[in-house]
Amino acid sequence: MIESARELHKRPSFFVPKISTSIIGSLWALTLINLIGDPFNQATQNLDALLVGFAASPIILYLGLLSPVIVAEMVKNNGKLLNSTKTALSYTPRLIKTGLILLVFSIILTAPTYLGLLAYILYNNILFGLMGVLATLIGAVVMSYKLYFLPVTLTENKALNSIKESSKASKTHKKEVLFLLIISITLLILSIFSSGVAQRLGMLGFILGRALSSAITTYTLIVAPKAYMKM
Repeated sequence: MIESARELHKRPSFFVPKISTSIIGSLWALTLINLIGDPFNQATQNLDALLVGFAASPIILYLGLLSPVIVAEMVKNNGKLLNSTKTALSYTPRLIKTGLILLVFSIILTAPTYLGLLAYILYNNILFGLMGVLATLIGAVVMSYKLYFLPVTLTENKALNSIKESSKASKTHKKEVLFLLIISITLLILSIFSSGVAQRLGMLGFILGRALSSAITTYTLIVAPKAYMKM
């Protein structure tokens, strides 16, 4: 953990991939919000913009997957930012396939929440809603555990094999991965909190908050490939 912090201090270029994709994603989200209009006022809604936004979402998902793979390449091969980016871009087919698989996983994970909310509406019992949310959270933690090493395994394998190898590595080193995952989740919660504070400054704060969140997240992206190589 300390070694990762030192490397991040020595090579600030590690920050570039995640911050860049975060800023792009933030600008996309803000543009989409402004174009769509008030979601509670049909007269001001722009459905064409909504469709364009959904059509562009796979690109945002791809960029979100690309940035940790670039960092993994930089850590694994001690490579420079430009060379690692070129290498990561050559993995585009497997990244797209992985993104689609993760999208399906995400839809499955959120299903209990929607079912719980539906049951809450039908039976007016908040317990159903809470159970649905809890099931989704548990599923998200399990998926995070199994896919903890996915960025680095994607540098070595195709989509399905990368997922299998990541899951296998997590299973083989349960204690280490659980510890790293707890640290990562803690840092992510801190990043969300810091992002929320910055968003009070308005649109600029929203972008700065996302950038700050990405800077904190970058540290966790360095920890995973370093731990994987040691294992």
